[in-house]
Amino acid sequence: MEQNTKSIITLEKCQQELMRSTKATLPLTVLFFVICTVAGIIFLAVDSENYLGNILLIVLGIICIGTAVLLAYFYISSYIKIKKGRIEIREDSLAQTAVETVRRRTKHGYTYREQKVFYFADHGRYVITEKDGEAFQYSAEGDRFYLLLYCGEKKPLRIYNEKVYEYRE
Repeated sequence: MEQNTKSIITLEKCQQELMRSTKATLPLTVLFFVICTVAGIIFLAVDSENYLGNILLIVLGIICIGTAVLLAYFYISSYIKIKKGRIEIREDSLAQTAVETVRRRTKHGYTYREQKVFYFADHGRYVITEKDGEAFQYSAEGDRFYLLLYCGEKKPLRIYNEKVYEYRE
């Protein structure tokens, strides 16, 4: 009876899901790219009265344009990997679960928040996201998971607990 309640995952379904989420981030990626590029061009075009000011503007311009280029590179490379099917599903066991406190510096000191983390035997640390649903509550050490990865990489893109999902090729 448990077999009937499991959701089926396939490499094709995972590829489609990744493609949808990648396409959903396209408008924001383009916006950041345009902002960084325009800011970089403005910094490079402005002429300052002194030598140090010119160097500062040139450095800021290069940083902005470099950020735009890196952003475009990472978006396009992940899109190509997904489009060409350079993803794979591997099995791994959950070695440890943890709740870690993350400290961030703000204007008025520090803020703290907790994040839930899985440590897998062969694929290391994975931070639980909203996309993973209730995985943290129903998972225990030793559970088997299907991990969605880019080919040749170790960091999981998504995780699927064998208690809830069944993988079919």
